[in-house]
This record gives sequence, C-alpha cells and structure tokens, in this order.
Amino acid sequence: MSTNSWRRALAWLEARPLRTLAALILIATVVRAGLHPMLGEKQVWSIYFPVVILASYVFGARNAAVAMLVSAVLGFVLFSGATRGVEAAMDAAPGVFLFVMNSAVVLYVVGSLNGALKGLAVAQGESEAMARAHAELFHEVNQRITHHLRLVAGVLALQAKGEPEPTVSAGLKKAAERSLQISRAHAELSGLPTEPVRFGQVAERIVATLLESRGERRDRVAVIVNAEMGLSQEAATALAAALLECLDSLLNGHPDGPIIVRLASDAAGRRVEVVVTDPRAARQLGSLAEGYLLRAVVEQLGAALRFRREGRAGVAELAFEAGGRPLQPALAEQTVH
Repeated sequence: MSTNSWRRALAWLEARPLRTLAALILIATVVRAGLHPMLGEKQVWSIYFPVVILASYVFGARNAAVAMLVSAVLGFVLFSGATRGVEAAMDAAPGVFLFVMNSAVVLYVVGSLNGALKGLAVAQGESEAMARAHAELFHEVNQRITHHLRLVAGVLALQAKGEPEPTVSAGLKKAAERSLQISRAHAELSGLPTEPVRFGQVAERIVATLLESRGERRDRVAVIVNAEMGLSQEAATALAAALLECLDSLLNGHPDGPIIVRLASDAAGRRVEVVVTDPRAARQLGSLAEGYLLRAVVEQLGAALRFRREGRAGVAELAFEAGGRPLQPALAEQTVH
C-alpha cells in the first residue's frame, strides 16, 4: 500500500471518529471474547488499551476518553465476572481503576505530544515559507546583479570603441572583459539556470508587459515566431533588453498601424526583426541607433543592428550567429532612406 493510500485511509478515518472508534472497540471485544477461554477473568482490559492509545493519537483526548469509558464498561460487564454478584464486582473494581488511571496518563501524554508536534509543524511551515521567500529574493537579487554586470560590460565595450586614446581604450576593453567574467562566475555560483531559454516565449512576455505598463492595446505589437530560438541566459537577457528599448522608443513616436516582431533562426544565424508598418515612423527608424543603451546591449550581444525597407514598411534587424560571434561590426550602416 502506497504512502498516499495510507494518507487517504487515515483522512477517511479521521473524518468519522465515532464510527471508527465503535468499529475498533467491537473488534477488540470480539478478539477478547475469542481469548476468554484461555485468559478467563485475567488481563480483561489489555486488549482495549491499544484502542485507547490509537484513539488518543488519531482522534484526540475527548474521543479517546469516550473509547476508554466504553471499553471499561464492556470489559467490566462481559469479561471480569462482575455479573456474578457484589463480591465479584468488588474483585474486578481494581482492574477497572488501573485501566482508567493508565488510560488517563496515556491521554495526557499523547495529547501533550500531539500539541507539541502540531506546534512544531506550524513553526516548521513558517520557517520553510520564510526560507522560500528569502531564497526567491536572493535569486532575484542574483539575477539582477548578473544582468547589470552584463550591461556594464556592454557599456564599457561600447565606450572603448569610441575612445581615441589606445591606452584608455585597452583599459576599458579589459574592464569589459572582467565584468563579463565576473557576471558569468556570479551566475554559476548563484545557481542561475543554464539551460537554453526559448526566446519566443520571452519576447511575448516582454511585449505584453511593456504594453500593459504603457496602457497600450495588446494588438499594437504582434510577435511572430517563424523559428523558435534557444539562447543562453546571457544572450537572452541582452536580446530582451535590446528588444524592450527598441519597442519603447518606437511606441513613443505613436506610429499608425501595428509593430511586428519577427523571430527567425537558420543555418546562417539568428535574427530578431522589428517591422514598422507606418511609413512616417519607418523613415525615422534609423534614429534607434542613437540610443546609448541599445548600442551598449548590441555591443554586449556581439550583434549587428541593420535597417532596411520592405515596401513602405521599415525593418530594424538585430542579427547574430548561432555561435555567438557577430555577423559584422555592431551597428551597421543605416540603409533606410
């Protein structure tokens, strides 16, 4: 019998205390009647004592007291010989007294243990809940620290590219590398997930959260997953930040028509495309490259940010190889005219 079956059976018994106690007392009486030819009038209540102990543990002191009294009466009347007369009843009285006294001690001890166990269970539950809350808080803090270190690495790398002094540029590059190494080490030590992230699901959550925070309609941005891409935690974080920055900037211009986010992945590489169907907004698409945060994230990801036209629509494409190397220098020349 499995553990769950035992628990279900115990729950069923606990829901019917009087019926269960009556059945247990009846079983004990039948067993004692079968042993009566061998025991006679000795050890009358020994068979009832386990019933009192079990009732005290499972059903509580009140129900156990009822079981004790019923058992005492049954044993006294059926098996002690008290029905033969007053003298026989007097001889059986000490046995009844000892049974009741011993049972009372059991009720007190088991009741105290039950109360202590319930108090311990409550305290343990509160401790576990607090531990889970702290673990979730520390996990969130670890994730934020890791993500911020990765963003710092991207900012430093971008700063190094624009630094004319070779010594300063080399120092910034080294600082960027160190920040990224610390971020990776922190993620490993913190036990952050290392399995690939399905970025299609991430993109849908990002879009929903952004639109809700801005009070925009859900159909303002559509996510089309042409091919799901599994990314590392590091790459998914950087790509999510880039997508969020891009969409937020575009929505600030209040373009007409929906914005489409397309995800594609093939042997050549992986691409996240943001399509603006409003011609007016499409002509201003190249201004995204001026955003410093977007540039830093793109630099961190090692991607190429490119712009092109699809009819009257404009497309901002963030492309990177599956192996993580950039397809070309980040922030390629704008091709939107």
